[in-house]
Amino acid sequence: MFRNLKHTRPLTLLLALVNCFLLAAAPVLAQRAITPMQQQAIAEVAIDRVEVFTKYLALLAKEQDSDKRKAYERYISLSFVGQETPIRVYNDLLPGSVVEANPILDQHVYLEEYLGQLSANYANMLNVSFSDHKVKCISYSDYLKQYYVVVTAQRELSGMYRNGARLIENKAAYPIDFFVQLELGQYGIDVGSLFGFEPHKERHNYTIVPVDSTTVAGQANEMEGFREAIRLVSSKRKIRIKRGKSHVLQWSGGLKDDIVEVELIPLDDKKGKTTVYFEPLRNEKSARVWIHDSVRAGLYRFRITNITTGHYTQTGQVKVKRKFLFLGSAAGPAALQADAAFLPVPVKKFFKSSIPICHS
Repeated sequence: MFRNLKHTRPLTLLLALVNCFLLAAAPVLAQRAITPMQQQAIAEVAIDRVEVFTKYLALLAKEQDSDKRKAYERYISLSFVGQETPIRVYNDLLPGSVVEANPILDQHVYLEEYLGQLSANYANMLNVSFSDHKVKCISYSDYLKQYYVVVTAQRELSGMYRNGARLIENKAAYPIDFFVQLELGQYGIDVGSLFGFEPHKERHNYTIVPVDSTTVAGQANEMEGFREAIRLVSSKRKIRIKRGKSHVLQWSGGLKDDIVEVELIPLDDKKGKTTVYFEPLRNEKSARVWIHDSVRAGLYRFRITNITTGHYTQTGQVKVKRKFLFLGSAAGPAALQADAAFLPVPVKKFFKSSIPICHS
């Protein structure tokens, strides 16, 4: 009965987000009670969502390599809600002295601008750490007509902030509140992605969702199957793919807003074969991967990793074959039809080749 979500909003804190989410929010019945097991499940997923963001933000803050920075930014982007308009977040990277000297400074900026400050103002040498992630409350906003989860983490920051020609030492340690989507539907519970964060403070314009400890028939089994580990779905024990072709992977398990990454791992290191990494995506339980012409022929296996939980699944042997071109087969309608027939499952988008990233 647990899955994960796609709607919810904060309180009056992030007013810039309100209009975006009110348009998408579905009507929800306020003050629905949840069971202790549901409370535990919501807290677990919400904390995982925040930990992914804080982990990659900390890595990005001190990363000098531009390719790795792009990869970290991709994980951060996937940690937030998907919407057409850019996400705005609280600008907690500004030193206190800068804010005091500019009291009219807009402290809510677009996420892209927020991340850009790590290079522009800190030269990618900012030390940021997050610890003690915990759920502060599971709430309902009467103003927004929406459920959400507040996860609080202790944040420590240390770096030199460049303000024009001046360098200002910025050291700060205080808790941050992260706001995570939540939907309490009639038939299940969905915990979604982040939609904002700001320094922690006590708030009063929300309603705490009550926890009902009354024993109900079947309640003992309500966690069964919750957050099932991802598992490969395949009818083939051995996969054969030609270079320059694509292949569809399917799997079960995980939650909708979990972040998934695919790797093509060589079964030996002969002839200079290396692991091929593909761009991460949200968990859609299927992906079409393109095997570039530069991938060396040989035996591999696909590994599909749920970055949010650390669970992974993998295929048996994958034989990557050379692509032999015959007269009349390299282009034209016949070749295109053959490629289309190769894809048995409709998939929304390709995984693109990426660079190796350490997730430990």
